Amino acid sequence: MRAVLFTTLLTLATVGAAAAGPAAVVYEETSSPGEAMDQFVARISPRAVATTEQNRVMHCGVIGQAGDRYSIRIGTSGTWQSCRIDLTNTVDGFASTGVTFRTATSDPDSKRGFTDTDFKRPRGYIAYSGVVRYQEGRTKDKPVSTR
Repeated sequence: MRAVLFTTLLTLATVGAAAAGPAAVVYEETSSPGEAMDQFVARISPRAVATTEQNRVMHCGVIGQAGDRYSIRIGTSGTWQSCRIDLTNTVDGFASTGVTFRTATSDPDSKRGFTDTDFKRPRGYIAYSGVVRYQEGRTKDKPVSTR
């Protein structure tokens, strides 16, 4: 009985992961020398949000670091409901910081705040409608930029 249950759960998890699919790369961004991570994310967010709204899909990625510079490979899973983030998928020459970034659409059911999935990662940003927020867990959530 346990083997059947385990196989069923494994199959459901695999089908669910395949349905969302890996994030396809949309474009890359790199910071200016000395630009702080918050500044970098605030600067790149308007383009990411505009692309999100234009295509009606969530965009996401992990921030990479090389010396005093940051980068991100913006991707999408093709849906406004979720975006799979590969924490190792950084721009060439940059190491993953583990800090995630994602956008949210303005669709009525879109979650314009951090989700349980976001809080399962140690740190991350969300951008939507002129707002950029950062979290390090449920009790450390701060605005980075509002327009």
